Amino acid sequence: MTEPQYALRYAELVPPLSMRGYLRHGALTLLAAINNNFPNKRALFAKNRVHFIYLHYVFQDEEVGFEALLDWLCQTGHQFISYSEAVERVASGQIDNPYVCFSFDDGVANCLTAGKILQRFGAKSCFFLNTSALGDTNQVHNMLMTRTQYGRLPVQYLSWADVAALQEMGHEIGGHTHSHVEMSQLSREELEAEIYLNKELLEARFGPIKHFAWPFGRMQSFSSTARDVVFRAGYESCASAERGTHVAKADNSHFCIHRDGVVAAWPLSHTRYLLMQSIAQSTAETNSWKGLLNS
Repeated sequence: MTEPQYALRYAELVPPLSMRGYLRHGALTLLAAINNNFPNKRALFAKNRVHFIYLHYVFQDEEVGFEALLDWLCQTGHQFISYSEAVERVASGQIDNPYVCFSFDDGVANCLTAGKILQRFGAKSCFFLNTSALGDTNQVHNMLMTRTQYGRLPVQYLSWADVAALQEMGHEIGGHTHSHVEMSQLSREELEAEIYLNKELLEARFGPIKHFAWPFGRMQSFSSTARDVVFRAGYESCASAERGTHVAKADNSHFCIHRDGVVAAWPLSHTRYLLMQSIAQSTAETNSWKGLLNS
């Protein structure tokens, strides 16, 4: 059987920019340049907060960009903390510095490289994994391309040994359902099967798994029933992919984690602008599920 050719570079994964893409790129470049000229805007990065930043991958042609992001965060006084510490600081209200923590969704194979880069900067991450894709050497998994509608080359996923290596580096492992499902479309019984199996398989190899992030990450992909099952399964936290940062104490430990999604291939100025917007717009309400789910 011929070994499949996997995407190794971001340029192999994404299609050329459309006209809409070029317009968005130009608009972000202009907005970033304008905002960077205002000291009060730049000062937002010094605001005390817990900022959850997440990615899906760091391909070979993104490694320099990822290192540049980490270096910029260091140079601007941000303090890297673990995912568990970040959750605890929001729950307790101990938000006395600009804190940043990282997470990665889905378990793309180059997350192992990302883990090594983070380690060099003294940073840790939580890797949210779908157990159906781990350790499969006979079948090409295509969840990432299915979600993004890319599709040039298949994407390789972590092996069980890779995940163990990440844990040995001090990174955390989190749940992401067994097979990367649209949770809003599932019955309670189906949700329990996806969430409990995922957690059981991970815990059998890596010990207690405390954190969960749901696939696709937007509120339309989740439900109050799904949230209930997540916490009944024993998870201590539940993360979205809704933008925002945490600037105040949560009302309870089962708050909604907001995460800012970034891509290491983006110009750093674009990432800075998007993070800046999240900081400017976040309030105590960012912790709340209110108005986000029917509950």
